[in-house]
Formats: sequence, structure tokens, C-alpha cells
Amino acid sequence: MHDSKSNLAFAVWIEPCSGMPLGAGAQLLRRLHEHAAEHDLQFGGGLSCLLVWSTQRSLNAADQVELLDWLVGDPAVSAVTIGPLTLGPPTRRPADPLGACLRVSVPDITLVGLSLLYRSRWIGAELYLQILAGPVRPALLH
Repeated sequence: MHDSKSNLAFAVWIEPCSGMPLGAGAQLLRRLHEHAAEHDLQFGGGLSCLLVWSTQRSLNAADQVELLDWLVGDPAVSAVTIGPLTLGPPTRRPADPLGACLRVSVPDITLVGLSLLYRSRWIGAELYLQILAGPVRPALLH
């Protein structure tokens, strides 16, 4: 087992679709925990700020992209903001997503092609994040 204090982790801010039924948020959280169990991830917090880490390994850009790709495919999600990889596990919720790597709006047409390229392994996770972040802010490790 690794020293979890030296493992990389990240935060995710999830914006649910407007007008979502009351129980849909709880169902999304349940699906997130099922996803976590399948991918050796630990989640803390709630939909407004989800802290993501693993007790077994250090997370990387591929973990960020896999979760991002899964979230934008969920019908209850409107937008996702991914925070940078930092030493974890997170002990408290980050103040806000202003320092995050990138924000993705689900209706963004770029996601369709980018997801297909990633899923077919034509591009890697780092390039996926760099393309989404654009030329203004690199989406690399902090």
C-alpha cells in the first residue's frame, strides 16, 4: 500500500441540470459511488464539490479524463469543473473552482469528437485535457 499522503488527488465541481427532480441528485451521487467502486476511487463531499482520491495509488490525468468523460455522459449533469492534481487525500473542500484546470459544459460540441478520439485511444489523457483547456491555461499538473 502507498503512503496516501503522497498520492495525487483532485476535486470536481458538478453542476446538475436545471429543473432536475429532487431525487435525481441522490441518484447521481449513488451512480458516482458505484463508478468509484469500479475504478478504485474514493469520493468525499457532495455534488457541489466532490473530492476524488485513491488509498491504493496516486491519481493521474487519465483518472481525471475517465471521470470527466463519464460525468458528461450522465443525463443529470450540465457542466463539470475539474481541479488540478494535488497531493492528497483531500482533507477539506477547496474554497472554489477558480483555480481549477478546466470547466466543461455538456452541450459543448467539442466533447463529442474529443471523447471519440480518447475512447479509441487516438489521443491520451494529457492531450485531451490540453485541448479542452485551450491555449489560455494549460491543464497540466500543479
